[in-house]
Order: sequence, then structure tokens, then C-alpha cells
Amino acid sequence: MDSSFFLYWPDPEKLKRAGFEKLGCIPCVFDAHWRYADSESAYLGVRARARLKPNSVEPALYRLRLPTPLSMRTIGEAFVNFLEWCAVRGMQWEAIDYDDLLSGYQEDMVNGLWSARHAPLSARTINFRVAEACRFLGWAASVHLRPPFEVPTTKVSIYQPSGTLTHGHKRKVVDARVGAVRPAPFRLRMPTDAEVARWLKGVLAESGYTKHLICRLILETAIRREEAVQWRVDTLATDRARWQRNGDSVLVKINYGAKGPKERNDRGDLVGPTRSIAMPLAIAEELHEYYRSKRPILRAKFVRAGKTELERRHRLKQTTDRLFLSDATGEPVSAQRLYDAWTGAVFLPFTGWSPHLGRHWWACKKLLKAVDGLRKIKALGANYGEGDAILTASATDVINLEIKPQLGHVSAETSEAYIVWIRRVFELTTLYDEYETDLEDVTGSAPTDQRE
Repeated sequence: MDSSFFLYWPDPEKLKRAGFEKLGCIPCVFDAHWRYADSESAYLGVRARARLKPNSVEPALYRLRLPTPLSMRTIGEAFVNFLEWCAVRGMQWEAIDYDDLLSGYQEDMVNGLWSARHAPLSARTINFRVAEACRFLGWAASVHLRPPFEVPTTKVSIYQPSGTLTHGHKRKVVDARVGAVRPAPFRLRMPTDAEVARWLKGVLAESGYTKHLICRLILETAIRREEAVQWRVDTLATDRARWQRNGDSVLVKINYGAKGPKERNDRGDLVGPTRSIAMPLAIAEELHEYYRSKRPILRAKFVRAGKTELERRHRLKQTTDRLFLSDATGEPVSAQRLYDAWTGAVFLPFTGWSPHLGRHWWACKKLLKAVDGLRKIKALGANYGEGDAILTASATDVINLEIKPQLGHVSAETSEAYIVWIRRVFELTTLYDEYETDLEDVTGSAPTDQRE
């Protein structure tokens, strides 16, 4: 379908030289004729600063954190998607109400009428886009660009992690948007080791060593995509003598790209909450060698790519403390480029295999290894009901004590999905080495990435 609106990102380097560095992560909107969209662009500016304070809308929609550049891109794309829908359907956002959103915008996505693949979109994507449309319309009403916009709400119960309750979570009643699409039950699908090895081989051949190394770092540590590309040269101490060893692991602290409340440091970088993670010594050694040998070559490649002597000198003065540099250009690897390398490989274990599922893969492997000894309960002929209870209790301990701290956050829903996964693995096989044979039949299809 033809785009009616365009999301435009200013050149961050030009803004920095002009003294407007903080505006580099704020996009603006143009229409199909490349006319500047004043109100729509103003909204994105307010949204980027998390300053939405409408008068009469659902409060939960406006408890916002300062978005990262990657989050702002996702927000901007969802917002422009709504504007395009309005244009194609002949709807004026100044006049539509909440019922129009549900019966029109949301319903079109549910039925696959508003989808590039002409297939129904995931509940997560639909709810995200509709919520962003609600924020915009509520903000527009608060600044008198349209009549009041009301979002009906209802009370729902959610479960949050708890370190004090014996069952590991607590119940909380919150306001939720009426009419949101109900997600399908969350079920995991994990690739076999052989599938992962074949996929990684393809990433190396098609996208180069650096992206291959980042993919492996995610699989070995369960860090997020943004945390991986934001990895600094000193995240792992450049002096090996300063490494904090714990057996065959090295402990490091990360906060760049981390999910949660953000603040800017002295250099203007967004920094999230700090957490400690463990990484295998083998990949720590490989990162150290990449820093010593590969990265300087890629840095020199970036400088030499300047077309003139003046540009080469300018590039030489440009510095970055990001560890991973593109094999092609020598510039820092972006989250989008990493995503493209991960999902664009010729061989994928299955449709939907994404960096986010790489985190789940680490968790499932950790869980499987930790509770492997319990397979003997079934092998020795113990009552399965008793064995199932022991398995569930053991898996819950591993999730709370090892997996949650490493991932940074695991919802009650995801914890349950892990337990269901490990139960089905042990139902299908009694030998750890056989799990790969049966793994493909353990669960249904994987959840899709937010990008549709």
C-alpha cells in the first residue's frame, strides 16, 4: 500500500554540531507531498520527552518512561501506521472516537485487512498500535486540537514478581483499556542445537563475524538486542586481571540499553538500571580478542572510508566507546542491522526466530541443564504426580534464583511458559541427549516479534 505519511529522522551529527544534540532522537512527520505535519510532529516531540499529560484519558496509558532511540522508532512507526490508516479509510483523527478505533483500526488489523502480509497481526502489535493512537488523540484533545477523547477502562488483575511471597508473585488490580485484543496463550518453541549451529553458520557467512559474535553473545548471556549493540569496550574489563571470575564464568555489569527507567549520564547517553550478568569464560575471551585485534582494524576502515583528507581527519576525531563495529563500514552496529542479520539468514530454525527468542533459548537451556537429574524420577518408575511436583518446584527455584536475575525481568506468564516447556520435555523423553529429537514437538508456534 502507498504511504500517506513519512517518518523523518534528522541527521544527529548535524544537530550535534548545531548545539541541538538532544533532538537527534526525535523524528518528525511529513505527508505524501513532503509537507511538514505540524501537529503530528509536535506530538512525537512531546512523546519523546515522556511529557504527555492529557486531562481525561486512561491514566495507565500515560505512565510513560523516557523512550530510548530504538523505542522511539517503534513508537513513531506505530503512530505513522495509524495516520496512514486514517488517510486510506478517509477518517479524520480530529473527529474519530474510541468506538471508531475498535470497529475500524483495531478490527482491520485483527482481520488482516490492515497488514502488509494480508494476515491477522499479533495481539501484542495490535494493542501497541491502538494504545499509541489513544495517546495521540488524548494529547490532541488536551491541547485543543480536537474534542475530548475518552478511553473506557475496566479493572483487571495482574501478577507481579515477589521476593517475599512463597508462590513467587503477587496480585495487583489495575485499570485496563476496554476492548483490547486478548493475546493467545504464550507458548514457547525452541530450536535444536543443530538448528542453531546451522543458523549461526549462515549469519557468519552472510553478515560477517561481528554480527555473528553478537548473536552468540545473546545466546550465551540472554541479554537484550539493544543491550548487545550498546555493549561498551569496558563493559568487560580490558585488563583481564580485573575480570571477576566465578568458576567458568565472568561477571559483568550492564546498564546501556537496559530496560527500565532511563537517565542521561554526563555524555548524554541514556542509561538504564544496572544489573550483573554471568557470561561463559570462552566467549569473554573471544570478546577480549575482538577488542584487541578485530576492532582496531574496523575502526581504521571507517577512517579510511572518508572520501577526502578533511573527511578522514574528521572521522579520526569521531570516537565511540561501543564495542561492536560493522565489518562493512566500521560504524557501530545498530539494533536494526543486528535484527536484520538475525532474522534475514537464509536458514532460520523456524519462522519467527528472533533475538528475543534467543533470550528464551538461553533460559530453557539453563532450566533443562539444572533439572536434568530429575529425569531419573520417571526412569526409576516413581509416581509421576510426585515427580511432576518435584520438577515444578525445582524449575521454579531455577527461574527465581538464576534465570530472572540474568534476564532482568521474567513475568509470571513467561515463568509459567518455561514450566510448561520443561514438563513437556520430560514427558516426551527420559534421556537428556534425546531432547533434541523430541523438542520440535514439545510446543506450538513461537510468539512473533513486535515488528509486523
